[in-house]
Amino acid sequence: MRRFEVLLIAAVTLVGCAPTCPETCEKVLDCGNETERVAQDECITACEVQEILYEQWDDQQKMDAFDEHKRCLKQSTCDEIAEGVCYDPVVFIYE
Repeated sequence: MRRFEVLLIAAVTLVGCAPTCPETCEKVLDCGNETERVAQDECITACEVQEILYEQWDDQQKMDAFDEHKRCLKQSTCDEIAEGVCYDPVVFIYE
């Protein structure tokens, strides 16, 4: 029973909270994109605005997709990010 509990906790931790906007932006910007402080602030602001917008819309699908997008960015390599592995049309509604 103890082993099951440990595995369950590990699974919940991995699926748990999405990275914050500052954590996500730091990862993306460390991959060779803009590195100036202004770019970091702009990235965080855009991310937070998107979160607020989905909350105001009360759109759980978009909130979940955005959280998954941030998880993907945080866990992916820079090459994978550049290849678009984290692209999700639910998150990128303006194209």
